[in-house]
Amino acid sequence: MSIDGLFAQLSHPNPHQRDRLMHEIIASGDPSVSTRLLGLLDAEDVSLRRSAVRAMGAIGPAVEPLIRDKLAESVDPTISASCCKGMAQIAVAWPDHNFSAETIHLLGQKCLEPNPVVQLTAVMALGEMGSLALPALESALKSDDLAVIMATLNALASMNHAEGKLLVEQFLADGAHREDSMIQQAATQALDRFSEQAWQS
Repeated sequence: MSIDGLFAQLSHPNPHQRDRLMHEIIASGDPSVSTRLLGLLDAEDVSLRRSAVRAMGAIGPAVEPLIRDKLAESVDPTISASCCKGMAQIAVAWPDHNFSAETIHLLGQKCLEPNPVVQLTAVMALGEMGSLALPALESALKSDDLAVIMATLNALASMNHAEGKLLVEQFLADGAHREDSMIQQAATQALDRFSEQAWQS
């Protein structure tokens, strides 16, 4: 089937069929694939957006610059959130990939955007990127947005990195949100998760 035919069928209601089509699209090696996938990030069909995000994760590091450029220029929350999810998918599928400083910095900025979906997907993406993302997550901990702080604490605990534990301990020691019981509980739970896991050095 032609690449146009494969893309034309991506709205198929069967998720297994969509996955099969995406695998065929990726395997095609067509140079237009990455650009066309980026064009699906604002699709009204949520399943279509999700398929495109997963496909970009499977393609891997080669699409990082394209997703970063799309994220940098986008003012649409749907596109921005999808870009962040695409970065997270790359991080999960390619755990040895070192993301560029430009990507980390941009995601750090998106953590502080006014749209809550963009904020949380940016934090989620950084949480999958390992120690390179720690400075950006440290900045996110200083946000005035309680949802961002809680998501960042969860991301640091999920990373299970010794330096991340230090960031959570410092956050508690600073006492900026000592009057907020939910934040205090989230930070304490994050520390508990560190103690239950083997640290990465």
